[in-house]
Amino acid sequence: MVQDAQLSILSSSIMGELDAALKSASLENSHDGLAGVVSTAVKARIVEALFRLAADPETSFAARSQVTAKLHAIARSQPPDANGYQIKHRIADFERDPEKFKPQQVMKTPPGSPIGDDEIL
Repeated sequence: MVQDAQLSILSSSIMGELDAALKSASLENSHDGLAGVVSTAVKARIVEALFRLAADPETSFAARSQVTAKLHAIARSQPPDANGYQIKHRIADFERDPEKFKPQQVMKTPPGSPIGDDEIL
């Protein structure tokens, strides 16, 4: 019960931060020029991070549910332009095959010294 309450507080805090980041990336004056490019890049990075979180098998069911709901909300809120279409398309791809979006396993460094480390210059 305590863990559920802690998860609820944590997830509402994270979702609040996420909403603030998306809002700042969607300001009216950020559609043209460099501001538009940065705004689109921020939204795309947020969406890609949510994909990795939702596809990670170690993510809890509750967190995955909230991330999925957030992805649906992001898709619905996109403008009818090329960038909005691309974000909607990526979210639809994720919904069709979330396995493609699983985080890559980090390769471990093999034991021993790196090649050439024993050479003296």
